[in-house]
Amino acid sequence: MIEQYPYKEIEPTPQFFLSWDVELLTDLLCVAKQWNPPKEATFQRAKQMLTCALTSAFENAQTVIIDGKDIATEIQRTVLALKKSTGLPVVTMDPLYGASVADFSLNTTRGLNSDGSIQEIARPGYPDISEQITRLARTLDGNRKIYLIDAGAYSGGSMQTIIKLLQRYNVIVETVILGIATDEAKRTLWSPDVGPPIVINSIQKPIDWVEARDFIPFVPLCGRVINEPVQSGVLSRALPYILPEGKPDNWASIPPGKNYRLSKTGWDISEIIFQDLEIQNGIRIELTDLVDLPVRVSYPGEVIPGLTNVIDVIRAKRQMLQYQSYGITEGI
Repeated sequence: MIEQYPYKEIEPTPQFFLSWDVELLTDLLCVAKQWNPPKEATFQRAKQMLTCALTSAFENAQTVIIDGKDIATEIQRTVLALKKSTGLPVVTMDPLYGASVADFSLNTTRGLNSDGSIQEIARPGYPDISEQITRLARTLDGNRKIYLIDAGAYSGGSMQTIIKLLQRYNVIVETVILGIATDEAKRTLWSPDVGPPIVINSIQKPIDWVEARDFIPFVPLCGRVINEPVQSGVLSRALPYILPEGKPDNWASIPPGKNYRLSKTGWDISEIIFQDLEIQNGIRIELTDLVDLPVRVSYPGEVIPGLTNVIDVIRAKRQMLQYQSYGITEGI
């Protein structure tokens, strides 16, 4: 007699997705400053360190690394094909992806307000979003249909906000081109007004998706920008997705008790990259070297008075993390 067992569907292994964009962003910084880049081995070490920290954090899940170079290549190929077939202009929302083939840029980011709420704002150093869109609409003139590029979308809410703002100025998004998108984001962004998104990497129900830039302070575009006025000649401030400044549990779904190692790894990687930058260029990198660049570099959180060297700031922040882990607050 064959014993019957009730059918049980096997649940897929949970997955955490990381897009590795640190090398590409550091290259943008080096181009802007005319610096020699760090060695390839430095980036390989950094990638391995972050991968190990995430694998340790998600013991019962799979950490999936998507290379930013592959995303950039596929977005470029897709855009060139679309421009050839339709002739429609292309607008990118991410300085890293599609910039070489896009006709225009919208420089926006998710800003962090003083009450902890999030809103879409202009990147530091750029006009407010409405002014950027006004200029875009004026430049487009009679042709108001565009393709819109971004690095990716988790819920699709931020991009949907921009699409609605564009529509107010009679700029119609034919469809969006995304490096990474969840099924939820694709459903959000596909509407009667906008065609189905073109997605390079589709992910279904991830634990989360984070860009590596957000874990590594002083890498361009790191973290959530603090929504505050920024004077020329002064770094904007942003909170990386690591302690003691950011909230890795809320912003990157890092499990309780796993935040310290990941956070320390982020500061360690930042130090390794900027140490190699100093070595390759025979310089000390000061905070003033990073201001008013074409690609945003932000100070990580609260400013430490008296420290002007980037590596000194990194080490001081890491020490604050260590104090915090032992419950020490005096002298911080």
